[in-house]
Amino acid sequence: MPDFEITEPGVLKLLNNLDVTKSTGPDSISPRILKETSAVIAPVLTFIFNQSLSLGELPDDWRMANIFPLHKKGPRNLPENYRPISLTCIVCKVMEHIVHSSVSRFLEENNILCPRQHGFRAGHSCETQLILAIDDWAKTIDRGSQTDVAIFDFSKAFDSVPHKRLLAKLEYYGISGNTLKWLKAFLTCRKQRVVLNNSQSSWRPVVSGVPQGTVLGPLLFLLYINDIDCDIKSTARLFADDCILYREINNASDAQIFQDDINKFQAWASVWQMKFNSSKCHILSITRKRNKIVNDYKLGESQLSRVDSYPYLGVVISSDLRWRHHIDSICAKATRTLNFVKRNCYRCPAEAKALAYVSLVRPHLEFASAAWDPFTGRDIKGLEMVQRRSARFVKKDYRSTTSVTALIDEMGWDTLEHRRQTSRLTVMYKAVHRLNPICLDYMLHNSRSTRQADDTSACFVQLQCRTDAYKYSFFPRTVCNWNKLPSSIRASPSPESFKRALDSWSHCQDYQ
Repeated sequence: MPDFEITEPGVLKLLNNLDVTKSTGPDSISPRILKETSAVIAPVLTFIFNQSLSLGELPDDWRMANIFPLHKKGPRNLPENYRPISLTCIVCKVMEHIVHSSVSRFLEENNILCPRQHGFRAGHSCETQLILAIDDWAKTIDRGSQTDVAIFDFSKAFDSVPHKRLLAKLEYYGISGNTLKWLKAFLTCRKQRVVLNNSQSSWRPVVSGVPQGTVLGPLLFLLYINDIDCDIKSTARLFADDCILYREINNASDAQIFQDDINKFQAWASVWQMKFNSSKCHILSITRKRNKIVNDYKLGESQLSRVDSYPYLGVVISSDLRWRHHIDSICAKATRTLNFVKRNCYRCPAEAKALAYVSLVRPHLEFASAAWDPFTGRDIKGLEMVQRRSARFVKKDYRSTTSVTALIDEMGWDTLEHRRQTSRLTVMYKAVHRLNPICLDYMLHNSRSTRQADDTSACFVQLQCRTDAYKYSFFPRTVCNWNKLPSSIRASPSPESFKRALDSWSHCQDYQ
C-alpha cells in the first residue's frame, strides 16, 4: 500500500459532514464547533494530520476514550450483557475516516478481504449474508438432504485482539510505511475510563483489543479474523464476529469432515489468542427429513449443544426453514413497540402518530425481509395485522364498520407484502448491477419464456424447485418477479430511480 497525503478539501468535506448530535470525547470538543468553524480550522487540521501520519505519532488526547456500557440483551445486572463503546475525540475520528478510506480502497482493489465476510463493508449487509446462507440451506432441503450449522460466539471478540499479532497481519496484507506506523501508534499506549451516570472511573491502560466505537476498529478486526476460514472444506460465513460454519451431511464421512473443520476453527482461535464462548456455541440441523442424522460435535473439550432455532443476524432460523417462529417474534416486538407509542403519543396529531409507526414500529416487521419474505396466508396476515392496528391508532378510528384498508389507502401506506416484494427486487437490481456481493453468474442465460418479458437479454432462467422451501426462497421467487418487469424499469440508472419506477408501475398494475 503506497503512502498517501491528506488534502485540505478532503478534511473540509469531512468537517462539513459531521453529525452535530454525536457525543464528545475526553477532550469535550463538540462536533458542532468543528463543523461551524470548518473553513477556518481545515488548513490547521490538514497540517496536523499530515504531521501525525508522517511521524507515526498521535496527540495523547487522541489515545484516550470514555467507555460507555451499552446494554445488548438479557438481565441488566450482568456486566457481560453490555457492550463497551469507546467515545473518542471527534478530531481523531475525522483522521480515522481518511485512513479508513485509503486502507479500504487498497483492500478492495487487491481483493484481500474474505468474500464471505459481509460485516462493515460497502454494499454488504446482514440481508445479503442471510440471502446467500438461506439459499444454500434451501437448496439442501430441496435435495431432501440435511445441513448441519455450527454457530460460533467469540468471547469479548473486539477486546481480545493482541496488538502485536494484529500489526503483523496488517504488514502481511501489504499495509506498511507511514500508514502502518500510524496504526501502531493508534493502537498502543491507549487509556480508557468508564463514564456512567456522571461518575468516572480512574484511567486504565488498554493492553489489547480494537476500540469499539471508533471508525477504524471494525476494519482492523475484519483483517485480524480474515484468515479464519483458510483450509476449511465446509462453508464459512462471517459478519464481523458473528461466525457460522455449515456443511451438507449425508453420511458419517461428511460429519467427520465437519468436525475437522470445527477443530480448525478452534486451532485458529488458540493460535491467534481468541476464545470461543462454548456455552453460546450451538449446532442447528436444517432439514425436513423425518429421520435426522444426529451427530455429536465438539469444540475443544466441550460438546456443542443442539438447538431447534437460533436468532442469526436478527432473523430466527428454524430447523425446518419455515418462518413462523421469526414472524411471531417480530410481530410480538412490533406490538410491544406499538403499545409504547400508543401510551406516549395518544394525544398527538395523526401526522406524529404516523411518523412514530413508520420510524419505530414498521422497522421491526421489515428488517432483512428480502431474505425471509413469507408466502403462507397465516404469516402474511400476522404481519399485516400489526399495520392494520397501527392504522386504526393513527386515525383514532376503532369502529367495526370502518374499512381499515381504506384508512391505509388514505394515509398512502403500501401493504407490507408489497413493500417486501419491492425490497427483494431492489436487492436483485443491485446484484444485477454489481452493487452488492450477490453473484448471479450461474443464472446468466436467456430465458426461454418471453411472454411476459420485454427484453430477454435481461432475464434469468427460472430455477427448478421441488419444495416450497426453495421455491419461495429469494432467488427462484425474485427471478420470477424480475422477468415480469418491463425492460425500461430493469434498465433504471440507479437504485433510487428503480424503486420509483417500480412503485409507479406496481400501482398501475394494481389499478388495472
